Amino acid sequence: MQSEATLPQNAECEADNVRNDLLGPETFPIDPAKLATALGLRVFEVSLERTISGALVKLDAESDPVILLNRNEGELRQRFTCAHEIGHFVQRLNSHEPASSYQWIDRRTQLVEPWTDDNEMYANAFAAALLMPKLLIAHEYQTTRSTIDLAAKFRVSASAMQYRLKNLKLL
Repeated sequence: MQSEATLPQNAECEADNVRNDLLGPETFPIDPAKLATALGLRVFEVSLERTISGALVKLDAESDPVILLNRNEGELRQRFTCAHEIGHFVQRLNSHEPASSYQWIDRRTQLVEPWTDDNEMYANAFAAALLMPKLLIAHEYQTTRSTIDLAAKFRVSASAMQYRLKNLKLL
């Protein structure tokens, strides 16, 4: 188990690496579905139980993992969920876990409530860092101190932006 301080730092670093390697440093706002495709993942919008925001699924050792997004949720929620599932994927790739570990279902409450599970903390920190990079947020915050304006610019919810600003100690 990693320390709580290490999880977000690792997630931040790995999100920066993935984004820069696959999309370049200047691409904003990030399109998480495009990034998933660049990682070899397919993304599907499907009807899921209302309490399920998304899932990372690998059906067997020979198949590629896929990301499922709940089509009944709004675009901003789907964007964050997709980035969150990419975080689970990257974490598993880096840990060299077996194929069975790709089965992951994220319930809506896991994405918004305080987390105690290392995997969820990592995936949420990864998603936040992927969609709202620390250096760019710090730079943009100098000229745009409005959470709502920043959220619109980065295509995330106002609550996600507020949480990110607090974590970066800008609020």
